[in-house]
Amino acid sequence: MGLPLYHRESSRLSVITRLFNNYRSHDALLQIPSKLFYGGTLRCKAEGKITSLCQDFEMLSNGEKFPMLVHDVEDGKELSKVDTPSFFNVKECEAIVEIIRALLSSRNISVNAGHIFVITCFRAQVLKLRETLRKSSLPTINVGLVEDFQGQENAICLISTVLTERHERWEKGSKAGLGFMTDSKRFNVAITRASALCVIVGKVSFIENSGSFWSALIEHVRRNNGISGTENDDNDVYGIECLLRHVGELGLLGIGHEEDRYDLAMRGHYHDSPEWKVCL
Repeated sequence: MGLPLYHRESSRLSVITRLFNNYRSHDALLQIPSKLFYGGTLRCKAEGKITSLCQDFEMLSNGEKFPMLVHDVEDGKELSKVDTPSFFNVKECEAIVEIIRALLSSRNISVNAGHIFVITCFRAQVLKLRETLRKSSLPTINVGLVEDFQGQENAICLISTVLTERHERWEKGSKAGLGFMTDSKRFNVAITRASALCVIVGKVSFIENSGSFWSALIEHVRRNNGISGTENDDNDVYGIECLLRHVGELGLLGIGHEEDRYDLAMRGHYHDSPEWKVCL
C-alpha cells in the first residue's frame, strides 16, 4: 500500500481497493485504527442495535460514547515453562473471568458467551485462559491468538497483554516491550474485532511505558475515563489528534513490516495446532 501506485493522487484509480464504510463497530472503536492505519477514511455504518449492545454495562463510565475499557492488573506477573519461550499470566486470566461474569450477570445488558472473544499474543496464555475458563464453568468462551481472529468479529472482545516487564528476548525490533504485539498489523487486528465493547486487560504502568502503539492507546482511554482496576482522576477528553502526535513522538508509524516480525522458526511456539481448537 506504500507504493506510488496506491497513492490517492495516482491516476490509476482502478488499483484502489480500500473499503471506507465499516458495518461492524461502534464509531469510538473505529477512531484509532481509522486515524492510524486508514488515513481517517473509515466511516461508521453499523446499525445502532449492533453497536449499542453494551452501552449500559456497569463497568463503563460512558458506554454510549466510549465503549472501550482498560482493566489494570497491577499485581499480575508473566510466567513461562522451562521448555517454551511463551508466557502466561494467571492474574490476567482471573481478571478476565471476573469481567466475563460481570458481563453475563449484568442487569443492564443482555449478552451470552457467544458474544465474547478473548484474544492474546502468547500460546501459553491461550491454554491457561482455556483452563481457567473451564474451571470457572465458562468453557464455551472463544479464546485464541491474534491471528486466529483475523477476518472475524464479535460484539465483545477482551485482550490479554500478558507481559509486565521487559525481557531480553523481546528487546529488539518489533519484539520490544510487548513482544510481537508491537507489530502494527497485529495491533490493528486485535483492537478492531469488537462491534460493541473492547476491553484490554494488563498491567497499565508497563503497557503505558512500553513505547508502542499500546502506549498511545492507554493514554487515549485514560483521558476518556476508561481505566478500571486502578484510580483514575483525569476525566479530560483526549482528542484523537493528540493520540496521533503521541504516536509520532514515539516513532511508531511505519513499524510492523514483514522483516520486523518474530522469526519464522519461532512461529510454532505461538500457534495452537488445529486439533486443539475444540472446546471441551
